[in-house]
Amino acid sequence: MQNSKLELKLEIKEIELHPYKLWFKHENNEADHKFLVYRQENSLLLYLSDTDYHAAIAGRYNLKESNIIGGGDFYLEKEKGKTIFVLSGSSGKYKGIPREILNDFAELLLPELQKYPSLLERKINIQGYLIERNLDLNDFWKK
Repeated sequence: MQNSKLELKLEIKEIELHPYKLWFKHENNEADHKFLVYRQENSLLLYLSDTDYHAAIAGRYNLKESNIIGGGDFYLEKEKGKTIFVLSGSSGKYKGIPREILNDFAELLLPELQKYPSLLERKINIQGYLIERNLDLNDFWKK
């Protein structure tokens, strides 16, 4: 998908989901999956992984820190009887991503999640998404 505002190509690079840790933990206000957005030449790449720390994703995929342009949380929720995924918040270390960019990534992510093997095995049918608050943008987005 092309983001016309930045003229950058958006791409889902990696998805690693733990099928038993997908739902938001309301009792301790916690999500067990994180995502990062990485700039590589004229592309923005999304990495989504089962981890407690955004830096763990950077280490797992050998991402150059100066090219990481934000991150946040990923989790599943029920909304009006439907299962949706949520892209939310920001990374303490890498800060956040503008809502419109997250929305573009969500459009790409939805069909990928709808055919993700461990979700299909558990009969989890994701029918939509929600983009939540983003308080502090990465400096890349402020230029």
